[in-house]
Amino acid sequence: MVLSQTKFIFSFKKIKSMKKIYSIFTSVLQTAAFALCVAAFLFPSGSKAAWTYTLASPTPSVPAANSCPGVLKVPVYYFTLTMAGNNPACNFTTINFTTLAGYAATSLSNFQLYRHTVNNLAAATPMWSTAASLGPGAHSLTGTAFALGANGTTYHFWITMDLAAGAVGGNQVTVPALTLGDIVINSAGTCSKVGGMNAGGTQTIIG
Repeated sequence: MVLSQTKFIFSFKKIKSMKKIYSIFTSVLQTAAFALCVAAFLFPSGSKAAWTYTLASPTPSVPAANSCPGVLKVPVYYFTLTMAGNNPACNFTTINFTTLAGYAATSLSNFQLYRHTVNNLAAATPMWSTAASLGPGAHSLTGTAFALGANGTTYHFWITMDLAAGAVGGNQVTVPALTLGDIVINSAGTCSKVGGMNAGGTQTIIG
């Protein structure tokens, strides 16, 4: 009888011990899971990057102005792009725009895209250009992809035209408002565009 009671007490203590071990093990797992959640929140994985790009422009995008034949770097469109997100960066690869009827293709010699981190076209960096199909209609500028990965930074962009020496006086170049889809941004991450842009003022060739 004493032996049976001893076995019962031993078995009971063993069960209590196992329950205690299980409780400790469960507590450790819960703590580890919580720590992983906190780490994921504070240090998000780069593979799940999310970027929001806010596009904007004044009204009009560029003021109406007059320019003489042979003048270079005449702005026909301007917009800003403000970045918010985390790595990896999304890439700006192409810009599409349209010019309205009102000028001859031979009045122009080039379209060029420029960028800067401040509103200063004179000191801006040239990006992509084209000297083909300069007449009224659809145009695309593309080239080496530009990484948009500096959180909180605002880039200023200009589309400019170079006027040919024989540009026809009275010709007018106008760029309607760009859409979000005209700014082509690609990445393996999540890249979204918000905001809106306005039409550019008419640029008139004089002289």
